[in-house]
Amino acid sequence: MIKVMVIEDNVNSVRELKEYFKRSNEIIITYEAYDGLSALNIINTYNDYDLIIMDLVMPLKGGMSILYYMKIRNIKKDIIVTTNVNIASIIREVSELGVKSYILKPFDYEDLEERIMRINNKSIKGTDTKISNLLHLIGIPSHIKGYNYIKEGVSLINNNYYKGHINEIYKELANINHTTIQRVERTIRHAVELCFSRGDIDLLEKIFGNTLSLSKSKPTNKEFIITLAERLNSYN
Repeated sequence: MIKVMVIEDNVNSVRELKEYFKRSNEIIITYEAYDGLSALNIINTYNDYDLIIMDLVMPLKGGMSILYYMKIRNIKKDIIVTTNVNIASIIREVSELGVKSYILKPFDYEDLEERIMRINNKSIKGTDTKISNLLHLIGIPSHIKGYNYIKEGVSLINNNYYKGHINEIYKELANINHTTIQRVERTIRHAVELCFSRGDIDLLEKIFGNTLSLSKSKPTNKEFIITLAERLNSYN
């Protein structure tokens, strides 16, 4: 079993996470802390856990303080950050402090489970996980419909379904999701707009920079999906 410590001040979030992992034969939550000081007390007292899931914004002692505390004292644990903080400098800083994965809230529990398994060299779901990781990295939340449409679209291209016209992708996505081509197009466009309004502009420039000038426009749906498929292995 992969033993997990959760550091999160939202009681309902912890309860939901524990409920989700009750069904798992691989992952168990063994410790939980609802503020930074309680977390440090557990870290200083116990060592029988494998991985930490933690927020950055908490009462009494913030997540960054915990990360620096662990680094200074050479306390080595795998760490996944789950947070609302989407600031490029913070993401770089926590990466330098050894955080294995950075997930923006709200997130999909299945995606979190896959990341835990991957970090611990357990079974991985391959391309599907890579697409999820990339979409979270660029700031597309998993609870909107466009997330799934884009994820499925990238997968279709990765499996050589796409033959040159974006309507082929729209048509297949509409069939899969029992909707219309027009709704698929609008939903993906909404997700792209959201991505460019809340995402890390430096990262988006790096990914889409060869496609267009970000100062002038955003990528079309076609450019967006095709570029993500091409960059899939570069950011996982």
